[in-house]
Amino acid sequence: MILTGPAIREAMQAGDVQIDPFEPRMIQPNGVDLHMGEELIAFEDGAFDVRRPPEHGTTHHLSADEGYVLQPGALYLIATRETVASSRYAQWLFGDRSCGSMGLWVQVSAPLGHTGSRIRWTLELRVVKPLRIYAGMRCCKVCFLTNAGDIQLYGSEHFIGGKYLENRVTVSRLALDSAARSDDEGV
Repeated sequence: MILTGPAIREAMQAGDVQIDPFEPRMIQPNGVDLHMGEELIAFEDGAFDVRRPPEHGTTHHLSADEGYVLQPGALYLIATRETVASSRYAQWLFGDRSCGSMGLWVQVSAPLGHTGSRIRWTLELRVVKPLRIYAGMRCCKVCFLTNAGDIQLYGSEHFIGGKYLENRVTVSRLALDSAARSDDEGV
């Protein structure tokens, strides 16, 4: 089940949900608005190799005044301004409808935040036409879901996970999975 706005407010007061920085107006009927941070990594050229960490990205400082123009055909990564955490609820991230209607796709492939994660979400940005974005602009919403069954926290000894717990923009860690598989197989 998804938490309503009032239930999110209660969960925050109880310490079951943490969002920093936070303003009360961020709470919506079934989620919380999140905003773009300032560090943007652009992947405009070259091909990726799933066995190697991405190396050809360019880091840009995104300003609230001048912004940055995203181009079609490129992949951009940016972290949310807010750090979101819960050891009681799973998180589900959605793009903002206002951004989507301007051709900005936010977080298409990885919307699940596991129970126990404490992260600034790394967002995957794609555009259908050039679009100027700004640090601090509202870009997505996070919802909170109740768990059925025993809770095992992300990054705990029960899971190999925990590779995305950094508090900044995080590039793909798929190469770590390939390396672990190779080590396990004696390759």
